[in-house]
Order: sequence, then structure tokens, then C-alpha cells
Amino acid sequence: MRTLTAGQYDPAVIAFLTMAAAPRAALLQQLVATTGMPLGGWQTHFNMGHDFYQFNLIPGTLIGLYDARVSAPMGSALAAEGDPSSTFINASFATAITSYLNSQLQYSSPSSYVLLRNAIQSWDYSHDGQALPDTIPDLAAALAQNPDLRVLSVNGYHDLVTPFFQTERDLARMGPTPNVQLRFYPGGHMTYLDDGSRALEKADLAQFYLSASMAP
Repeated sequence: MRTLTAGQYDPAVIAFLTMAAAPRAALLQQLVATTGMPLGGWQTHFNMGHDFYQFNLIPGTLIGLYDARVSAPMGSALAAEGDPSSTFINASFATAITSYLNSQLQYSSPSSYVLLRNAIQSWDYSHDGQALPDTIPDLAAALAQNPDLRVLSVNGYHDLVTPFFQTERDLARMGPTPNVQLRFYPGGHMTYLDDGSRALEKADLAQFYLSASMAP
């Protein structure tokens, strides 16, 4: 999928958006075969967003944004909030954080803990003269200023909100650097929710901390 995306799909999308160039039939068939999305979906939404994919991949079914492995029938309680993978875990997270704050951290507040709100819709993302931030120059500058800085990027294969390959491509813009490591696991936005991935991630984190602390 990396090869197909970078070598064929991405250039075709750019041509489609800039010159209204129709995609090749062979490419459309490849996309159908590799994604499961029917041909009609690719014909009408060639520059496909995650929302269209989420609602139309499986007829009558909504797949998760934060973890596309989670799905629920349209109209069900699990699909009512727009992301079954988030709805599935919200109650457990709310209960756990409240208990953790009160009992272990001894922190109390008259306000209730809020997991998610729509403040993101009014956030000012402008940065360095751009409407949307590009954090790669900032990271490159930080690495240049502090040669001892180490970065571990952890990504889930099934995350539709922050796709792992986009992160990989963004970091690759800095060129090869031993100070930046990438790790990928089966799972969504919160890779540690997957029992198998959590053990792998813990081992990778332990090795990362050890190597960083032993670096000259």
C-alpha cells in the first residue's frame, strides 16, 4: 500500500485536483482490490476523505475513526456518536481517570472530567505564517539545536485520524536521522489498547529509554 500510494495514487490525486485529469481505469481497479471500496466510491470520491471511507466501506456499517477494526451497525447505540471505536472505550476511560485522580494522585475538583469536546473546531491552528501548522521544520530545528534529542514515533496501522503513512512521509522530509525512530503496531490511535501491541510497545519504549540514557 505504501508503494501504491506514493507511486501511483498520490500523483494521480494531484493531477486530478490541479488539472481535472481523470484517473486511469487500471488504477481505479487496483484501489478497489486493495481497499475494498467499490468502484463507484472511487469514481465519485477519488480524493477520498476518511469520513467517506468510514461511512461507505461496508454497507449499513460504520467503522471506527480512531480504530478502523471496530465497527457497528448504522443506527446502533455504538454508532450514534460517529465513531464506534471511541464510544466503545469512553465510559471505561472516564471511570478510570476519575478514580486515578482521586485515589492515587489525591487531586479533587468541583468540575467533572471531560473526555472530548468540540473546542478543536474553534482552535487557531495558524503557525509560522501558515493557516495550518507544519511541525517538521520545528522538529528539525529542535534536533539541530540539541543533538542529544531522541524521538520515538509510535503509530497504529488502523488509525484513520492520524494515518501512519502520512506521519512516516512527513518525518522522511528531514532525511535520514538516527535520532528519530518509527514504530508501527496493529491498532488504532491508542495502540496500547491492543493486548498484543501493548507488550510490543512496552518493550520498544524500554529499549528506547535505555538507548537514550546510555547515549554519549
